[in-house]
Amino acid sequence: PYAIVFYNWDGSVLKQADVDFDSMPVPPADPTKPADNGYTYNFSGWDPTVSVVTGAANYTAQFTPELIPYTITLDAGEGSVSTTTINYNYESTSVTLPDATKTGYTFNGWKVKESVHGLRVQL
Repeated sequence: PYAIVFYNWDGSVLKQADVDFDSMPVPPADPTKPADNGYTYNFSGWDPTVSVVTGAANYTAQFTPELIPYTITLDAGEGSVSTTTINYNYESTSVTLPDATKTGYTFNGWKVKESVHGLRVQL
């Protein structure tokens, strides 16, 4: 038998087994990778592709990143604003917030009501 090891994205061992020559190793259940502020991760397979055993082999889980979409909702109160939502994601270079208007008032800027996922917005 030959040593076959399956690793997760962080190098942790998911499964280790001795598998006979010319047999197909059985991978563990699809592993997961936690999301971060910008991406979720979907398991996409093993590197290299799992194949019939011809010797010892190591396989590493591969993941495809998917951008997490975020939406900024603008509330102008009794005033008005050209758009009430702005979509962005981790790869957005910057977000420009439009000025709000209200007759008889000067717009002074936006105030953050809450932060989401630990992201901090500076205005």
